Order: sequence, then C-alpha cells, then structure tokens
Amino acid sequence: MYKNYKNWVLVTGLLALIVVALGAYTRLSDAGLGCPDWPGCYGFLTVPKHEADIAQAAQSYPDMMFETAKAWKEMIHRYFAGTLGLLILALFVYAFLKRQSPTTPVKLPLLLLLLVIFQAALGMWTVTMNLQPLIVMGHLLGGFSILALLTLLYLRLNAKPIMGGDAGARRYFGLSLVALSVLIIQIALGGWLAANYAAPHCNGLPLCSNAQPFSLSSVFQLPLEHGNYEFGVLSQQARMSIHLLHRIWALVTCIVLALIMWRIYSRAYSQKIKSCAVSVLVVLFCQIALGLAVVHWHIPLSMALAHNLMAAILLLTLIYAITSKHKLKSTNLKLQIERSVVMALTIDKKAIQPINTLPLITRSYNLLQDYLAISKFKVVAMLVLTAWVGLALAPDVGRGMGVQFISLLGIGLLSAAAAVINHVVDSEIDSKMARTRHRPVAKGRLSKAHALSFAAIIGVAGFIMLMLWANTLTAILTLFALVGYAFVYTSFLKRATPQNIVIGGLAGAMPPLLGWVSETGQMAAAPWLLVMIIFTWTPPHFWALAIARKSDYARAKIPMLPVTHGIDFSKTCVVAYSVLLAIVCIFPYLIGMSGLIYLIGASGLNAVFIYKAIKLKLAANDDTAMDLFRFSIIHLMVLFIILFIDKWLLL
Repeated sequence: MYKNYKNWVLVTGLLALIVVALGAYTRLSDAGLGCPDWPGCYGFLTVPKHEADIAQAAQSYPDMMFETAKAWKEMIHRYFAGTLGLLILALFVYAFLKRQSPTTPVKLPLLLLLLVIFQAALGMWTVTMNLQPLIVMGHLLGGFSILALLTLLYLRLNAKPIMGGDAGARRYFGLSLVALSVLIIQIALGGWLAANYAAPHCNGLPLCSNAQPFSLSSVFQLPLEHGNYEFGVLSQQARMSIHLLHRIWALVTCIVLALIMWRIYSRAYSQKIKSCAVSVLVVLFCQIALGLAVVHWHIPLSMALAHNLMAAILLLTLIYAITSKHKLKSTNLKLQIERSVVMALTIDKKAIQPINTLPLITRSYNLLQDYLAISKFKVVAMLVLTAWVGLALAPDVGRGMGVQFISLLGIGLLSAAAAVINHVVDSEIDSKMARTRHRPVAKGRLSKAHALSFAAIIGVAGFIMLMLWANTLTAILTLFALVGYAFVYTSFLKRATPQNIVIGGLAGAMPPLLGWVSETGQMAAAPWLLVMIIFTWTPPHFWALAIARKSDYARAKIPMLPVTHGIDFSKTCVVAYSVLLAIVCIFPYLIGMSGLIYLIGASGLNAVFIYKAIKLKLAANDDTAMDLFRFSIIHLMVLFIILFIDKWLLL
C-alpha cells in the first residue's frame, strides 16, 4: 500500500507538470478569457457547441466574443487542474489516515491541500477580475509551488541516505538555498512579464532596441483600477522595463547557479551529488538557449512554452540537488582518507607520464582521439544515419542538400554534447568497470571542466544550426532529447531502476523523427514507427552487453536487469524483445512507407537476430552475449540503409 502511495505521488507530480504546461499554453495563446465565468464556460459545464447554447452564451455575455478554440483551451486546463485537486485531496486523506506511521508525512499533504484550494481561488479571480496581472502572476507561482511541493513529498518518501558524510557538499547547503531564492525571483519576474504582456516590448539582444529609457519604478506598478487587463494596460516604457529587468535578473540567476553548482561539483565526494550539480548546469544551459531563442525569433508559441517548461524543470532539478544534501549519513572521516589514499596508490603509472615529452603531432592526435571518444563518435554516427533516413523518407519540400547536411550536423553535435555529459556524470562509475575504465574522463586524460566546456561549445553550435537552417521544432525536440539522455537517463534512471534502458531508450530513438521534422517542420505518424523500431531494439541490444558484463555493472552498483533479476530472466526478455522487434519492423511495409525490398531485408535481419537471441537463451556465455550485441549494431545500421535503398528505388 505504501509503495502504491509513492507511485500516486509520482503520478500526481507528473499531472502537476502537465497542468503547468497547459496553464502556460492557455496564457501564451491568449485564451485566458476563453471562458468569462468560473468554473463553467458561459454557464455550461463544457464548451457550448449547439447553436442555441452559443446564442444563449452571447446573450449572457454580450461584451465577450465567443471563440470555440480558446474556450476549449481554457476548459481543458480546468479539467486537468480539477483532476489534480482531487488527487491531492486523496493523498491528504491517505496521509491523514496513516498519520501514525513515521514513513507517511502528513504536513506536506496538508500544505498541498491548502495550497490547491487557494490556487483554485486564484484561478477563479484570474477570470472574474479579467486577468489582473497580480492575480495572474500569483496563479503561475501557485502552480509552480504545487509542483515543487509534490516533488519534495516524493523525494522524502524515497529518501535513501548517502553514505560517506559528504562534508564537502553539506557546507554549501546555505548557498544552495540562496540559489533557489534567486531562481524563484526570476520565475516570479517571468510571471510578471507574461501577466503584463511585456514579452514583445523589448527587441534585440542583449539590450532592448527600443528608445524608451529603463525605469525601475515603473516595473512594479500595480494597475488595479481597470476593467479588462487582456493584452496589458501598462505603458510601453513600463513593459519594456519589466522585460529588461527579467533579462538582467536572468544573467544574475545564471551566474549564481553556475558558480554554486560548480563549487558543489568540485568539492563534493558523493557521485550522486556531483550528478545533481551537473544536471542543474545542463538544464540551466538549455534554459539560457531557449530564452535567447525566444527573443531572437520573436516569441514563437512553441519556444515560449518550452521556456516555461524548462523553468519548471530547472526548479525541480535544483530542489532535487538541495534535498540530496539531507540524505547524507556521516561516517568515519578515516574511511574517506583511506579511500583517497588507495585511489592515489592505484593510479596507472602510464597516466602520470609527462605529456610534454611526446611529439606535438602525437599529442594532438591523442587529444583528438580523446575528444572523439567522449563524443561517442561511432554511436553519434549511427544516430545521424537514422536521422538521415528519417529526413529522406519525409515529403520533399525543396530544401537543398547543403541545408539538409547542416541540419543533420546540428543533430549530431547536440547528440555528441549529450554523450560528453554522460562521460562526465558517469566518470566515477566508468572507473570501476573494465569496459570503460580507460575512457578519457574516467582515466583523467581530460578534465571534467574541459569536457563540459567542449559539450557546451558543440551543444550551442548544434542548437544554433538547427534554429537557423532547420526549424524551431527540431531544435526544441533535439534539446529535449539531450536533456532526456543526459539528465533523465544518465543522472536518474540508470541508477534507479532495472528498466532504465527501456524508459531511457526513447531519447536515443528520436533521431529519425528529428530528421523528418527538420525537413517538414511538423510531426507525423510515420516517423514515430522508425522511433518505435529503435526503441524496441535498444533493450535486447544493451541487455546482451549487460549479460556479458554483469560483474562490471554489479561492481559499479548499476541495477541492470541481469544484476537485479538474474541472467536467466534477462535471456528470456532478450528473446521476447527480439520477437517484438521483428513484428515492429514490419509496420513500415504495412503502412506503405516501404516496399518489398525492405520487407525481405528486414525479415532476414530479424530472423538472424531471433536466432542469436535463442542461441543466447540456450547457452549463455560471454561469447554468445557479445555476438548478439555486435550483430545488433549491424542489424540496426543495415536495416535503415535497406529502408533508404528501398525508398530510393521506388522513386
């Protein structure tokens, strides 16, 4: 029952994130007054759709213009918000009934219940007071607060003490709270900017190109005597000042968070806390890129919405980093010293060879090899291949080959940036595994600072390429794929569940969709089939490797399926997924995306895949596992090449 309660808290938190997104979408699409009453819409529980109901609505609200699309946006937001309120009520009832249990806190659910009631009142006043800016900003902050408290509740229910007595991280707890306060102020300024419709009133970077002077006093004007605040009532100067202050404080927020998180990362002992700090830096970088893009491309709806969502993700990531410091268990300092001494004595002597004794050409070649290694060049090349096939299968819109090449290069650079971050976050784990202990960051040939700087450079370059030569949607989707791999999978899922590669595999399966969207500028059903192929291919591919390297993963305490459920169960799952993969691979032929050449080629490849999976099932050893792992790489590469050839021959 307790486990179900934790799961319901997680579900409620995800729903709260959806509600925040829907609220932002409603506000950004100017649908806040789509329904002028509350909680219904023009006197109905749903949006009026019959002519008689619409006529009645027009009579009841003669000053309002009925727009079906805006009304539905507002009501969908209310339906989701109402469901969220009911779930929070249920969480409080359960916590109250189990209040004697030390594992079920009741104060946080009570606070959540009171907050959601007040949030409902703010939602009502937002409509009845015609989008009064102070109420709108309060409503936005209320949504973020509910999301933050649900996250905090879930983290408390899943608290796992970190061994080691990480004094290096604990000393920065106060500074972390400062960072959180600075971020909350920035979110509030963003809400004030949106509530006053100030986004379009400051063009140019880094400062506004408008001739109006900045006025700090006008930023905090409270327009309380006005009938309707839709589209804003403040002066041009006031709204420009609001926007500029938001930018200035964004710079302050960036500097404060970056310095504090980097300090924590460089001084912490626990790999978990280091990962938290890196996650905050990654999300912060994404938020900065989105903020600049929103201004440069004149506030497209999709990017403005992504900017809002990334602010929520940054808040949650910082909360996770702060709460991690409360999960420390003090141990004998002598243990830490002994561990450091052992690590110092076991350093590979070759690693301390003076690099200056090597010729310049050799050093340059070795450095290039290291940068290619942390970029996972071969893996990225495979991802770009699948993106290229997705692009080739998309409807031809007349883009030149040069533009297509730059789009694929942008996807590749952002994928490589995610791989570099993976090397940095997993450096401690890599050093414990025979397969990965010679990686450049784990071995110390490249510092983490250099690796992260490299990731930032190629990431920004890739994002700019996609924004300029592809489209906004491709840039955002690729950015979210980076966050999904570098943050969700590497920093959380990989260490949290044996289903890590199943869930996290979605980020690595996105390139065909990204290639398609880079060509067309919109999503469609067809490329999702290609995503599904890679998504289904990923588990047997990695589980075969995990079977062969079970001892490595066990030593590094990574809950891969063979470690947690045994090799026999893992072999069965590999066979099941190989059969499922064979079925999924037929879908492109069934919907007419490909022809007979692809069907024959895919059937042959999948037959060999299933044969090797059964062979692994009957005689599992390192040879059969690695044989399947190596073939799976060939399988995916050849499969997409055949898909492209089939398409080319049909032209």
